[in-house]
Amino acid sequence: MSWDSVNALVTILTHPALTFLVGFFLGLLGKAIYLFKIQDLYERRKRHQELLVDSLKKWLKPSSLRSGIGDSPPIECPDPPRDFDKYVRQHLETGYPRAIKLFEDLKKISSDCVDKRSKLMERVRDIVSARDEPYRTTYDINSFVYVVIGEIKHRLRSSKVFEPVRKSEGRKWILKFGAVEVARSEDSQVLDKLESFFYELIQAEELRSDVKEIIEMDREYNEKFKELRGIIEDIITRFEHGNKLQGKCDICPKFFG
Repeated sequence: MSWDSVNALVTILTHPALTFLVGFFLGLLGKAIYLFKIQDLYERRKRHQELLVDSLKKWLKPSSLRSGIGDSPPIECPDPPRDFDKYVRQHLETGYPRAIKLFEDLKKISSDCVDKRSKLMERVRDIVSARDEPYRTTYDINSFVYVVIGEIKHRLRSSKVFEPVRKSEGRKWILKFGAVEVARSEDSQVLDKLESFFYELIQAEELRSDVKEIIEMDREYNEKFKELRGIIEDIITRFEHGNKLQGKCDICPKFFG
């Protein structure tokens, strides 16, 4: 290539019009790349928050059976609330402190209730065991404890469930409270004493006070859970209407820069 050709090419490449066009197209390319990045970040953020909301929806679904002693507890305690997904919890901690406060309150109420019930069951069992007459009756202590606590609960709620029923079977008498068999004996006077003992226990103020406290714990739990559920439902509704989730989690910097 001759020097004249080189000079001509340089002249063309450095022409102001070409320089402008190149700059213009590079500017468009830069803007396109920037808009693509913005759109990508938006889509990733949206997907991240959609997954968090899906996790909240699953949390709202009914949980398993409530905690109890045996298959059928005489008085129920609420289950502890199910844990949130790690990243959902982080968003709640940083963006919805009231939700986390309620969640922790629910865990404590559940734990305290189970502890209170266990101590009550043990106290009644000790009282009943001290009155046992092993040589005169076949006596189911656990069943007797069950009907005593259960009847206190129902009477505090203005109902009766475990009324005593007695029937004979062969040479023995059978004592039931509702459908729960408690004792068998050839001596009906032994069952008379058990009936009297039953009525004595269900009127014991110390036991009634403990049962009242457990009932109150259950009531408080239900109120707080209702409030927490309302907060979670509101978060979901707001997101579905275009609002982003508040707070942040460990994943957020990775997605949003």
